[in-house]
Amino acid sequence: EKDMWIWDERSGQALSALRPRDRVRHAPLGRGVRPVWSTLRHAFPCWREYRRLLRQAYAQEVSLRGRVGVAVTPTAKALDRIEGLLSDLGPVPLLVRFYHHESEGAWTQASAMVQRWHEQGHPVAAALIQDRKAVLDPSSWRRFVEFVLPRVAPWVDTIEIGHAINRVKWGLWDFPEYARLAAPLADWIRRYPGIVFTGP
Repeated sequence: EKDMWIWDERSGQALSALRPRDRVRHAPLGRGVRPVWSTLRHAFPCWREYRRLLRQAYAQEVSLRGRVGVAVTPTAKALDRIEGLLSDLGPVPLLVRFYHHESEGAWTQASAMVQRWHEQGHPVAAALIQDRKAVLDPSSWRRFVEFVLPRVAPWVDTIEIGHAINRVKWGLWDFPEYARLAAPLADWIRRYPGIVFTGP
């Protein structure tokens, strides 16, 4: 039950397959300890920075150029529509999603679109999105990473590793599971120093 993972094609996201009480029953005991400890440990510095920034709020103009973008999943049936909408928007930043549960064909198509959109002037970032199998079968996640990264590295400025790691419907139950997903990226980070690697 804990390893159940269902993709909903219509909504473009994983389904919440478990009832809330079942999610609580399966959650690791220490799941809440790290976030609480981190919050307490960083509360005062965050509060101090918040107060500093609050004094500056509305005092100077903030440019939103390049700060607002669009997340896209270039599927075959949606590609024409996406292209049409992007032509109306101009060169906005794009986040292109790559899903572990999809096929190499889907990854290849999305990779080609990353290059195309980059050449059209869009700043492009890629998101590597996990499913439960990525956690249960780390070699499949590694193959996914090794397939996608070399195909997008010349065209992206940022790569996001993982998605919604605080929601079990996306396949992760705790931070150690996420750390295992992120571990294979260490070599890639050294290989591509010009790319910013980030978490969700």
